[in-house]
Amino acid sequence: MGRRQTIDRGTILDAAEHVVLHDGAAHLTIDAVAAEAGVSKGGVLYAYASKDILIDAMLERVVAAYDELAEQFLAKADDHSERHIRPMSEPAPALTRPPVDALPP
Repeated sequence: MGRRQTIDRGTILDAAEHVVLHDGAAHLTIDAVAAEAGVSKGGVLYAYASKDILIDAMLERVVAAYDELAEQFLAKADDHSERHIRPMSEPAPALTRPPVDALPP
């Protein structure tokens, strides 16, 4: 039987978000996240194998939180005239441009 995981992925994401919000995205490094989370650099890499994977997880969490808020808002709206607010997981409506000859000179 393997060792029980002691690195909490949520704590790592919290630490990464803290680094970005307080120091800026340019300062998001595995070392900075490890220091903020109080774990080793290897601990961060055990939870998220690369910085790109860590960033993807951060974005997924932000999108999921936005989707939850959008769904709550839409559920409370009596009429759904506010459909311009949509969960980010839904595809965006296609953007159309007028024909070039329809543009003013």
